[in-house]
Amino acid sequence: MPRLASWVAPYFGPATVGLFLKGREVAAELDEAKRDWDFEAVLFPSVTDADARIVKLSGLRAKA
Repeated sequence: MPRLASWVAPYFGPATVGLFLKGREVAAELDEAKRDWDFEAVLFPSVTDADARIVKLSGLRAKA
């Protein structure tokens, strides 16, 4: 998630929402990303993999 956040941040505005397919380690990845980024994340179950999640990401901005 930290690398993904840096890749997509230039495309995020105040109303942008991103949907990302992530694997079973998504919770740890989100915790890691929170060190450098502010955002809201909502997790939804994947229909293709019981351990995977879909992340709905909004409000993405780098921490000052």
